[in-house]
Parts: sequence; C-alpha cells; structure tokens
Amino acid sequence: MKRNDPARWQQTAKQRKDVAAMNRPSVEPPKQTFDDNSFVLDDGARKVEFHFFG
Repeated sequence: MKRNDPARWQQTAKQRKDVAAMNRPSVEPPKQTFDDNSFVLDDGARKVEFHFFG
C-alpha cells in the first residue's frame, strides 16, 4: 500500500474532482485491520459485520 498507492492516488486525483478536493498526497491507511473469520461492530442501534475471506 505504501509503495503503489501514492502514485495511483495522485493519478486518480487528476481525473476525479472528489479525490482532488481531499488535498491528500496519498490514500489514508486503515486504522484497524482484522484477520479472524468475522469482525462485528455493534452500537446497540446498528450492527455491521465484516467477513475475512482470505
């Protein structure tokens, strides 16, 4: 991600106004990752499930 994405991000910013409007030199890396079968976020009102397939 650190190697390829900055160039791709900058190339995409030339074509897409929404990406260019963010004024970022590169894509933001994920703040949290998971490698279990599933990861569940539940705040009592909503529930979101993320599944890891490999």
